[in-house]
Amino acid sequence: LREAISSQWEVPPRSPASLRHLLSDVLALVGLWTALLVSLAVTAIGTGLAEVLLGWDYSGGNLLTRVVVALPLGLAADWLIFYWLITRLPRIAPVRGGAQAALIGAVGLELLRNGLTVYLDRITTTPGGAVFGSLLGLLVFAYLVSRFVLLVAAWAATVPSDEPMRPR
Repeated sequence: LREAISSQWEVPPRSPASLRHLLSDVLALVGLWTALLVSLAVTAIGTGLAEVLLGWDYSGGNLLTRVVVALPLGLAADWLIFYWLITRLPRIAPVRGGAQAALIGAVGLELLRNGLTVYLDRITTTPGGAVFGSLLGLLVFAYLVSRFVLLVAAWAATVPSDEPMRPR
């Protein structure tokens, strides 16, 4: 992902792979997945906490909790993830249009996440879906997120700027 985003910014590839570069990329990948899991946890905990504190245990309250509490928390966490992906993952500084592209990325990731939730709710009711549906759903989700990240990074790379880019 780092190499793909860096190539969109026309940053020359790094020298041949070394153990240091490999460890750096593995740490970046672990950090990305950790941030995604934290984003999911923040949304889930925020929703659960709002339901407990506000006593919204009826069906309308659940929708209201999702819209009022979970959605803004999820968007804020997703914005931070995308801002980091767009500004820190490529090896250039400064990155133009990072905040706007991160906002587009946050909205898109929230839509993908909600789509995955609907998919998992529907697919796990069948015997085959209960066995393989979750795994296939997560694989499709990872694929779509990686493509979406590249799309958002490409959009950020096309934002005009007067500053020249310089590799870090």
